[in-house]
Amino acid sequence: MDTAPRLNFQVFSTALVMLSGRFAKHPDAENQQDTYRRIIFQSLAIEKNTMTDEPVTQTEEDDQDLKATLAYLADKRWKRPNPCHTPYRAPPLPPASSFPSSFSRRLDGSIRFKTIEVLLRSLMILRLRRQDLQIENTPEHSQGLRKATESILATIQGHFKSQVESDFNWEHFDYLFKQVAPHAVEYFPCLLELFLAPPATSSPKNTMGSGVFSPDYCDRGYPSASQQLKYSNITTFIPALHNQSSLLTSPRLAQILFALDTLDAWSQYQLQNASLLTGELGAILEGIDKLKLIGRHEMLILVSGSRLFSADESPQGACDFVCGAFLRQTRGSADSHITTTELPESIIFALEPLQCSSEVGRGSMDRTGAEGTVNWAIRVETGAGVVSTLSLDAVGTVTRGSLGCGNHRKVEFLIQRIELLVLGTWPTT
Repeated sequence: MDTAPRLNFQVFSTALVMLSGRFAKHPDAENQQDTYRRIIFQSLAIEKNTMTDEPVTQTEEDDQDLKATLAYLADKRWKRPNPCHTPYRAPPLPPASSFPSSFSRRLDGSIRFKTIEVLLRSLMILRLRRQDLQIENTPEHSQGLRKATESILATIQGHFKSQVESDFNWEHFDYLFKQVAPHAVEYFPCLLELFLAPPATSSPKNTMGSGVFSPDYCDRGYPSASQQLKYSNITTFIPALHNQSSLLTSPRLAQILFALDTLDAWSQYQLQNASLLTGELGAILEGIDKLKLIGRHEMLILVSGSRLFSADESPQGACDFVCGAFLRQTRGSADSHITTTELPESIIFALEPLQCSSEVGRGSMDRTGAEGTVNWAIRVETGAGVVSTLSLDAVGTVTRGSLGCGNHRKVEFLIQRIELLVLGTWPTT
C-alpha cells in the first residue's frame, strides 16, 4: 500500500480552506467554534510517535472535516456565478476517498510551548491590525507584548496547577482558546489571506479564485473605521490618550479583545472622540455625573495597583495588578445619565498578572459615599447567574479595590491609577 503523502495543488488548496475555518459555517459542520479550534490545534500539533504495522484506514469519522470542506467548496462553485456572464458549471469535485484523510478524531499530539507563545503574539498583532492599529517595533512595545503573553500563559499554568513549560496538549489548548481568550482565533484565517485571496477575475476558468477564495472573509462584518486613514499607534488612534502615561496600551487592548470582541465599527469610530477621565475616584465620579449621551454609549474602565496577598500566598506580599470593566448601553434617551442606565452588554476582566474575564452579561453600577469615603461598585451578571464584581473604595487618600471575576478567587489590591474612557454621541448645543 502506498502511504506517501498525496500532495498536489488541489489537496493543498483544499487544506487551506479547511484551515481557514470557512467550511465550519457549512450546515454539515457541527459546533462551528469547537471544530475550528480543534482544526488549529491539529495543524500545529506534533503527533506522538506510534509504532504499528497496521495500515492507516480512512473512516467516516476521520473524514468528517474533509467531507464538510468538500461540501462547502461544492456549494461555493454553484452559488456565486457572475451575473454579468453566462453561469459556468464547474466540474464536480473528486470524492473524499481521493484525498488524504483529515484525521478529525486525532487529538493525541502536543504543541511546543514556544510555538504557543509565538502564536499568541502573532494573534495579538493581527487582531490590532484589523482595527488599523500597530504595535511598534520598540523595546517598550515588545516588552508589553511579552508581558501580555506571559499573563495569558500564567492563567493556564495556574488553572492546571502545574508548570506547562514544554508542551501544550489538547486540554491546555482548548481551555486557552475557549475560556481565557475565546475571541483570539477569530482572525486566524486572515493569516492565510495571501493564499486565499488571489486577484478575482470574471473568467470562468478561475472558478476557485472568483468564488471560493474571494477576499471577503476578513472584511465581512468587521468594517474599518476609516478606509483611507491608517493609524500607527494607539495614542494617535485615540487622541484622548496623547501625552498621557496611559494604562491602555496596544497589547492590553489586544488582551481585552481576546476576551470580548467589543471593538466593532461604531466603537472604533467613537474611540477617536472618546473622553478620558482620570485622577481620584471622587473626581472621576463627579465627571461622570456631568456627562449626557444620546443613544448608545460605552465605558472602558482600567485600574492598576498592587495586589495584596496573605502571608500564606506570597512572601513578597504584593505584585502589579491591572483589571477593569467594559460597559455598554445599546439604547438611551437624549438626556440619559450614564450612571442611571442599565448596561446589558458588559464584562469584567483582569489583565495582569493573570488574564481572566467574566462572560458577557447585564452590568450595573452603584455608588455610595459619606464624608471622606467613596464607593463605586460595578456588577455583571450572566444568564447562568454567575456574578462578577469590581469594587473601588476611597477612604481618605487611600483607594482600595476588590475583584471577583466569574468563578475565580476574589482578590484585593491597592489602587494607584484609574482611567475611564467614555464613548458615545454628545448632544449638540
